[in-house]
Amino acid sequence: MDTREFQLLLACAKSRPTVGPINDLVKSGIDWQIALKLAEQHGVRPMLLRSLQPVCWEAVPHAIQVELVRFSRANLKKNLAFTEELLRLVAIFQQNGIPIATVRGPVLAETLYGDLSLREFCDLDIMLPEADLCRAGNTLIACGYRPARPGKGYRSALRQYLFQHNHTGILGDLAQTTRRDACRSGGSYARERRSGSFPRDSRR
Repeated sequence: MDTREFQLLLACAKSRPTVGPINDLVKSGIDWQIALKLAEQHGVRPMLLRSLQPVCWEAVPHAIQVELVRFSRANLKKNLAFTEELLRLVAIFQQNGIPIATVRGPVLAETLYGDLSLREFCDLDIMLPEADLCRAGNTLIACGYRPARPGKGYRSALRQYLFQHNHTGILGDLAQTTRRDACRSGGSYARERRSGSFPRDSRR
């Protein structure tokens, strides 16, 4: 895809966006409704806002400004709630002796951007050894979760089980791994998140 709107997304969706290309694209003419729709499809609305505000915010139509600000505030609120829930689950899995690793979601947001608000995500991804899957599922159920799609919750191609919290609606995704040593980061994630830093995963 080589439209100006898509090129604008590419220029904005970087950990360190550059001013020149963003300015040039905006000056060349942007269909802002298309840009907003593409940003929604690719999950980069917060990054679009972050990059446009200091560069050429006055060139963005007011309706687009309002929508980007509204969504980004709602996204931050959701991401904070998801992060709090992830820390709660990490602590409970540790208490029950279930080794896990947390991937994507808030972990990836902090690892890539150092800012929870800049990534859109819709579930909590938890990786664990296949042998511990049953215990982990029962633990989630005891924490107020239920299978998201009874009878269809297991996605065999991905070796994943999807759960949903009864009250908050938060989705938890249990993914199997055959490598038990890959699931030792759960404890360090919980400790380092509380101190303000996330572990870097060299495999991602």
